[in-house]
Amino acid sequence: MSQMLCFLLLLVPMVTGHGNMIFPPVFQDFSSVGLKFHNMYLNHGGFIGCGRNDPSNGVENSCVLQWYNNYTTIPGDITLRSEMRTFATHQVSQRNPWGAPGTAKVYSPCGVSGGNPEGCPVGNKVNKDCTGGGHSYGAYAEKYYSDRDVTTTNWPRGSIQNTAYTLSANHGGGYQYRLCKVGSAGRAGVTEECFQKTPLKFYGSVQWAAWTENEADWKPIAAKDTNVGTVPAGSTWRVNPIPACEYDHGGFLNDDNSCPAGTQFEPPYPGLKGFSITYKGISNVFKWAVVDKVVVPRDLALGEYVLSWRWDNDQTPQIWNTCSSIQVTEAEEAASQRETTCDFTKSANKAFHGADLVNGLELLLESEEDCAAKCLENSKCVAYSWVHAPGSGKWYQSCWLKEAGYEEKDDTNVNSGYIADLSCNGEGSDDDDDGNDGNDGEICSYVPDDSYCYHGNDLVDGRNSPQDTRTECEARCSETDTCVAYSWVDNEDLKSTEWWHSCWLKTEGYEKKEEANCASGYIKCEKKDDGNDGNDDGNDGNDDDGNDGEICSYVPDDSYCYHGNDLVDGRNSPQDTRTECEARCSETDTCVAYSWVDNEDLKSTEWWHSCWLKTEGYEKKEEANCASGYIKCEKKDDGDDDDDDDDDTSSDYERGYKEGYAAGFADGKAEDDDEEEEAACEWSDLSDQALIGNTLSTSSAANLEACKDSCTATETCEGYMFVPNKKAAKALLSADSTITGSAKSLTSACFLKSDLTGKAAAEGVNGGVCEKKPTAFRMRVRRSKDPVVWEMSSDAGHGSASYLKARDYEPVNWELQGDPKDKDIIKEGHIGM
Repeated sequence: MSQMLCFLLLLVPMVTGHGNMIFPPVFQDFSSVGLKFHNMYLNHGGFIGCGRNDPSNGVENSCVLQWYNNYTTIPGDITLRSEMRTFATHQVSQRNPWGAPGTAKVYSPCGVSGGNPEGCPVGNKVNKDCTGGGHSYGAYAEKYYSDRDVTTTNWPRGSIQNTAYTLSANHGGGYQYRLCKVGSAGRAGVTEECFQKTPLKFYGSVQWAAWTENEADWKPIAAKDTNVGTVPAGSTWRVNPIPACEYDHGGFLNDDNSCPAGTQFEPPYPGLKGFSITYKGISNVFKWAVVDKVVVPRDLALGEYVLSWRWDNDQTPQIWNTCSSIQVTEAEEAASQRETTCDFTKSANKAFHGADLVNGLELLLESEEDCAAKCLENSKCVAYSWVHAPGSGKWYQSCWLKEAGYEEKDDTNVNSGYIADLSCNGEGSDDDDDGNDGNDGEICSYVPDDSYCYHGNDLVDGRNSPQDTRTECEARCSETDTCVAYSWVDNEDLKSTEWWHSCWLKTEGYEKKEEANCASGYIKCEKKDDGNDGNDDGNDGNDDDGNDGEICSYVPDDSYCYHGNDLVDGRNSPQDTRTECEARCSETDTCVAYSWVDNEDLKSTEWWHSCWLKTEGYEKKEEANCASGYIKCEKKDDGDDDDDDDDDTSSDYERGYKEGYAAGFADGKAEDDDEEEEAACEWSDLSDQALIGNTLSTSSAANLEACKDSCTATETCEGYMFVPNKKAAKALLSADSTITGSAKSLTSACFLKSDLTGKAAAEGVNGGVCEKKPTAFRMRVRRSKDPVVWEMSSDAGHGSASYLKARDYEPVNWELQGDPKDKDIIKEGHIGM
């Protein structure tokens, strides 16, 4: 550390505070000042909360800018790219928190009053001001404000929200906004680990300098983001856009913020530079805030949350934190129409990746203006990307429509635009009239591309993410949402360099080059159809009546808990009642079961009333204080043919025989039949095993039962396997070398098998084998009073000749397919059952 910086730290106690979030209103904001600039103390949000003594030691500096974590450094390697530095590396310690964003330790995710909870120096038991800033043994914000009356801000799911922070000592670095669900321990129970589970995405690539409450007066700033070497892995952090002065003290020892020797980097506007407060006092403090827009995830559980702002400093070993109380509510009711006067903020040579509403290859338009107009026609669209370069092949003139959550990348072939003022933006219905076109999915797998390397459009710099094998590199791509391809370097000549086994993750638009010591692969997806094509009347799309489908309900499973295959960690999603937990499962697309903990002994812990949502493959265990339930679906059939689109004018009993069952009829009306329908197969269940043999088909299935139904409906199917999760998929890939793809692409896959040759251990893979499937044949029957002859198949389900006779039916002209010995079965009075 330089002598000048040491001198700076000696002077820091004079500084009122350094920087923190001020909007949404934070815990310390007892007057709900937020972004109301006319009401800010000294026109600076950093003085929110001043005048209240520290709740732990009585020191009078509980301003919002005095809640932080002092003397903290990164525990491992430096991962930050050099171009993301905000102070010259020779001026500061590169082990300060910004050197590897998100990795340095925090005592509190909401800040410690005075920043030094273990004394200064550590172990000193005297409460006092600390050399180097702050004071010792201050309160933890999340605990102190746990039972206080704080301002709560409502955030609807899927919405775009404003956030803001202010600076009084510009230490450079960067920051991230995160959410944590409040559990049974209240706000006091939030942890850094919980916040790292839900980092928020920034909306767009612009932030603002704000002097007033009026958005029209804000000054836009091009944001600089990074997701390389960050924690959580792949999460986006944003660089503090205000440059300090060109000294190791950043300008603290200057008379003002004019920075006569220059700045650490180019300021976004004249005057937006400097250190803020200088050694002369607070007269030079910045009188503006930095505003960002963030995306509230659509799939968040409803309820109470805490929002944490974490600012990892570059100049000093400090992390500054404040927290706000957030109530996540239902998405606001969608507007049916959008104003067509929405203006786009346009970005040349930029591409927006991810969050596609419309695949651009299906929307080719001649101009960027046409693409922008299409975005305005879709009430969910908040941005677009249009490929303008004639040399882009099939991508040329493709128009990609986006919802919130996309990521911006440099791309000279693409122009993009987004709606900065979302007040003109409503969210309407689907593109068709059924509202269900989003239910079709894709089966994806990797196409190997040996001896080629992909260049450009890096999502992850491979030097920062080495993987021992190509398979591990492919798995890394599968785990990264926006990754579409990878390249893995296996050149022995580079063994002693950072390029050895480097794993490069890619977004669309990379360039393919032949290189012998590189192994690559890209994702290829094929559409799967859920039966709801989005172009019909909103039903199953195969007929006109829309009455075929499934009736699903929960089967209660009291005194049992389901373990493993968690879709939602129940500690982060407590529900007051079992009914609310069941409802939470119903709201979550891939949830098939739940467990709700009601153990009084756990009342003071995070496990109390925890609600665990599950995917297929969980393990059931008997536990007295747990209430669980799983979804069971049964087919419902209106008796009409699913395969035609015209109205069937046949009588009820005619339609019955067309379906292939021999129910009894009297005067054309169906009679109830209590006899059980006999299965075509006697199934032998498989657990943790893979079937080896010919693969008839691979498709996506909702659950194990749906996979079994697919096999039952396929005449040549002898067995089926269902892969509920990535762990099971990896086990299957190890067990059967003939199966290709990634763990991600095989999740929820259903394999139909024939010509079985054996089984292999594969943990988590479940299914069944058809042990007996009778020879199929058809027969003909008729009513004695009706000359019409109907055909009937052997799997009709009603099995005796006496049954037919009792209903005035008789066999006519036996027509058999299969082994002649079946004739003997019929002669004995059975219809092949």
